[in-house]
Amino acid sequence: MKEIELQNVCRNYRVPVKENHYLEYLFRRSYKQIEAIKSISFQIDEGETVGLVGPNGAGKSTIVKILTGVLAASSGSVRV
Repeated sequence: MKEIELQNVCRNYRVPVKENHYLEYLFRRSYKQIEAIKSISFQIDEGETVGLVGPNGAGKSTIVKILTGVLAASSGSVRV
């Protein structure tokens, strides 16, 4: 039986782009999308022990936050 299942989960962040002029940054902000997680899928069966390993910025903490409900996934499905 599957205990945890992620299917095509993505998480995007909208961050402001820093302009050259301070007033432009305050009044006319432009944004860009950052993909923290791009289409990740996995499943963990009952009784399995797993580890989440990767370099800095790979999205490990974001995945844990999505699994615990702290963050919502931008797309895909999560079942815990």
